[in-house]
Amino acid sequence: MTDDTTVILSQIEEEPKTTNVVLKKRTFRKKSPLDKGLSISYENYILKKINLADFKLPDLKNAAKSNKLHITGTKPVLIQRLEELFNKIKKTIILQSIFRGRLARVCLSRRGPAFKNRKLCVNDTDFVTMEPLIEISPLNFFSYKDEKEFTYGFHIASLIHLLKTTSRGVTNPYNREQISAHIIGDALAVYNASHILSATFRDENSSQLVMSVRGCVSNRNTNTSSIFRNASQTNQLNIMNNINNNQQMINDYRPTININSIMTEESNMRLSRIQEIRTHPIEQRIHELFAEIDRLGNYTQSSWFSNLSHGDYGRLYRALYEIWNFRSQLPRSVRNKICPFHSPFDSIFNRPVYHTDLNFQQIQKACLIVIENMVYSGVDEDHRKLGAFHALSGLTLVSMTARNALPWLYESLI
Repeated sequence: MTDDTTVILSQIEEEPKTTNVVLKKRTFRKKSPLDKGLSISYENYILKKINLADFKLPDLKNAAKSNKLHITGTKPVLIQRLEELFNKIKKTIILQSIFRGRLARVCLSRRGPAFKNRKLCVNDTDFVTMEPLIEISPLNFFSYKDEKEFTYGFHIASLIHLLKTTSRGVTNPYNREQISAHIIGDALAVYNASHILSATFRDENSSQLVMSVRGCVSNRNTNTSSIFRNASQTNQLNIMNNINNNQQMINDYRPTININSIMTEESNMRLSRIQEIRTHPIEQRIHELFAEIDRLGNYTQSSWFSNLSHGDYGRLYRALYEIWNFRSQLPRSVRNKICPFHSPFDSIFNRPVYHTDLNFQQIQKACLIVIENMVYSGVDEDHRKLGAFHALSGLTLVSMTARNALPWLYESLI
């Protein structure tokens, strides 16, 4: 054997021995639908088409517990319970949609002949709110044609209030003729159906609006099933007998003063000033009021108020009440600083009255008193400015010149 052969053999013997390495197969954990953000719910079961079998047993138990189902049992048993529940919900929703469709057709068919054409009505405004018929939303509109072929339009809440405050025979406030039972049935059907169909309608009509005790707007139970049961408890106001009483209420305006609001000399001076202003003639009071509003940093005209019509004053009174109590969302603590002596509506009227029960001077004076309370009473100038701001906001809803001059106030309300 040669030397070269010996070297080669020795190198072969010195090379390290290789071993076979066995690689383990990598396994991947199956992702749960929860990893994708899909929980067990009816919406995901119907819309996302989730497979309940993909969820783990604890997830199924949590879903069963949240849906008030028994949580005991195997995985297939829990899946069966959940699927039965979701399928029942699906069928219930279908039945509800059919029922709501029926109610919607009732609402459309019984709103009267002027529902699509308000010009058919012989009246231009609602008898309680004094709101023009063309401005009443379709959801709140109701009309009917009487035996003489005249068509009348209403805000549905006004008509329901009329039913509640009438003990015998509901009469049309425009012609004093009795409204038939058929028409009353249609109004009740529309009102009930609208309550079910629309959350907006429920919010807007959770109480009936009419001038009432302390000059506020009375809150009445709107459960229509009790309308006729409670009707005998209240008599409809007799217009002719109440005109003098209404005049006396406003002329003898003496609200009860919150004793805690007149503990300082400055508050006593403010109250005395308001009482002295109210001894002046109406026209002078209007000019003084708007001069004060201008002094608080505004640019106004007294004609915005004095040029309003009887119907406009009725709408203004209601607008001021809604702004003060609802729309502005003012905390009670802030309202108490704007009008610390009493509510701006206190003691103006001591019984429920319709706008149509008041003559021009009465409703004008009622609105003037409310705005005076908002503008003059504040504990400091900042709160008097805030009171003037809300009074002017109400004015923009009924005066076009005020709306054009202060469009931002009007837009804040719509």
